[in-house]
Order: sequence, then C-alpha cells, then structure tokens
Amino acid sequence: MLRGHDDDTPRKVADRDGLSVLWRNSGKVSFVYRYRIVGKAKNLTLGSYTGQEGGLSLSEARKKAAQCRAWLEEGNDPALMTRIGKDERLKPVTVKDALEYWLCHHADKKRSNSEKHRQQFAKWVYSIWQNPASKFIASMCTASGSSTRNSNASRWCRSSATDPPV
Repeated sequence: MLRGHDDDTPRKVADRDGLSVLWRNSGKVSFVYRYRIVGKAKNLTLGSYTGQEGGLSLSEARKKAAQCRAWLEEGNDPALMTRIGKDERLKPVTVKDALEYWLCHHADKKRSNSEKHRQQFAKWVYSIWQNPASKFIASMCTASGSSTRNSNASRWCRSSATDPPV
C-alpha cells in the first residue's frame, strides 16, 4: 500500500489510450480504463497496484487496456468480456451448442433418425450460426443501414448488441 494524500477526492492521472490511475486518499492505487460504447462513457477497473508480488504493474495494465481496445473494435463491451472471462457460466451459448445438447440428451435416446438430424444441422445450420446469436442480431441491425437510424428497432439493435446473451 502506498501513502495516501490529504484530499478527500481521489486523484486521477491519465496514462494514454484511455488508461488512467486512480489514487485514493487511503493509498490504494487502481488502474482504470475509460471508454465509450453506444455513446455512453464507462469506466472499467482493471486492477490494483500494490507494489508487491500479485499486484498489477503498469505494463500489465497497458496490456489489459490494449485487449479492451481490441474488444471495442470488435463491437464488444470490455466490462462484459471481462466478466465472461472470469465466469465460464456467462459464456454465450451458440446455436451449435444448443443443438448438440439436444441431439445428445434427447434425439439420440428418443428418435430413430437422430443421425439424419445431425447431418442436416452440420450442412445447413452450423455454417450460418457459428457465432453467438447476439452477434448475428447485431450484424443484422447494422446491415439495416441508416434508413432506420431513428426508429425503435434501430434503438433496440444498438442496445441489444451490447447486452449479454440470454
């Protein structure tokens, strides 16, 4: 823990590319990544600097910030991607995952033509639905163009592109 300062409010010192350091009067130092998604400013705490083993260093924080920028370029919210990385249960289920589950737990036991279904899914469904459904919806929304920019559907597309899949 570092020495604190006398001010009541935390001090924020910018590094570069959205990365900054938040220094609290208690002495705690945190790395914060600031970004905008869907026109809204957000802050993501990347970790704390302790000056000891196990704490986040400046070079590690810069690497994490670079990863966050890459996620933003792909259209993903870094806060959501960080949560997904920490919790395996939050990983989005693809259509292939859902159909494979159905084939293994239901169709193989109760249907005589499950192998036919498996082949049809491989030929017609898996090639289209490789990504999570939320990515497909987001791509459909952006493909709709600017003619629906101010419509309710367009607002739903912009908001659902950043929401976690159900």
